[in-house]
Amino acid sequence: IKAQGDMTDPSKKAARRDDFKAIVEKDARQNFFSACRDGDIQTISQMIIRYPNCIEWKDSADGGKTGLMLSCANGDLRVAMALLIAGAQVDTQNERGSTALMFAAMSDQTKVLKLLLDYRASPDLQNQDGTT
Repeated sequence: IKAQGDMTDPSKKAARRDDFKAIVEKDARQNFFSACRDGDIQTISQMIIRYPNCIEWKDSADGGKTGLMLSCANGDLRVAMALLIAGAQVDTQNERGSTALMFAAMSDQTKVLKLLLDYRASPDLQNQDGTT
């Protein structure tokens, strides 16, 4: 009977609901970052519809990179464009201060570099190493 009482306690229900939401969002974040790395535009599109703020999520397991940074480092023009059209901030910096533009430049992704510059990415920002 005590267990049933616990099931109806509103504060415990709310806590369980919050725990469940946190687990679902953690899985969603992992799926989103994997899709950005893999160029899975269909999953990314679905994630943007379900979680509009996913375009600004930062992957704590990967130095705070955003999906835009991941796609730019891989030279995935379609994914980068989809994220920018959805409203991703072009000059967001990761934990070390690097931007999507820096990741595209380090990977010699010229088409992605042009896209980012067309979206007004700043070539003047510096990361912690002083690199632009």
